[in-house]
Amino acid sequence: MMKMKSFLLCFPLIFFITGCWNMRELEHMFYIHSVGVDFVNNKYVVYAQILNFSTLAKKEGGGGKNEPGAWVGQGIGSTVDSAIQNLYSSSQRRIYWGHLNSVLLSKSVLEHGIDDVIDLVTRYNEIRFNVWVFATGSPLKKLLLTSPLLEESPVYSQLSDPYDVYEQSSYIPSIRLNKFVSMLREPGQSPLIPTIHIKKGQWADSSKNYPSIEIDGVEVLKKDQRAQWFPKKKLQGLRWLNKYTSRTPCIVYSPKNKPVAVLMMENPKPKIVPEIRNGKVFFLKRLK
Repeated sequence: MMKMKSFLLCFPLIFFITGCWNMRELEHMFYIHSVGVDFVNNKYVVYAQILNFSTLAKKEGGGGKNEPGAWVGQGIGSTVDSAIQNLYSSSQRRIYWGHLNSVLLSKSVLEHGIDDVIDLVTRYNEIRFNVWVFATGSPLKKLLLTSPLLEESPVYSQLSDPYDVYEQSSYIPSIRLNKFVSMLREPGQSPLIPTIHIKKGQWADSSKNYPSIEIDGVEVLKKDQRAQWFPKKKLQGLRWLNKYTSRTPCIVYSPKNKPVAVLMMENPKPKIVPEIRNGKVFFLKRLK
């Protein structure tokens, strides 16, 4: 009788025990790693890079069939949101945005204006504010399908981890979404978006050449639109004004414009000193 009473008291509690009713199996979802936004013929084109996690696992035994490191889906619409909805319609699984690592903006969408893009990215609850932001003039689909050297997964490319290379050779710093948005909304600042492109012919093995992703300049924005692009060779002084510069070379030239020495600067501390000459203000740059 006592056992029956205990059972009757505990039985109603079963209905209050929470369970994973809405849980989805991890292997039943697509994980977006990078997304590219283009603007063609008055339509937004969204490219979504989905990772193949099997290429991240270590393969034992050698040999085996080569698998793609990622797939790229495409959606088209009159707005960014409708382009993403068009992408959903052909997806075979639920798409999860919580692992988004980088956002690529084409030259044409920068010229059109990126307010709609940034508004959607910053409002969607699954997307974090620490994703990388890049611009490019290269075809977005080819860029997202470019695999890093010696690796099959795009997780190990400069697109995913730009600071790995930047710590060894600091020229153009990358920018995260939170800093980019804060500068974009500040009237006195002009955001600098690093631009990437596909470089060919610099890396090869005995059978073929391999393309690679390289940061080649910056796009300067005015308000929410493209103002000017500067190539890397015209940005040599940018590294001396950036407090995050880790390691960068400084070439010393002779009066005959011949290189005589290379100084490797580590963690330089720049200081700007104003001077007035003949009623005009000049700024001197000093390094510690």
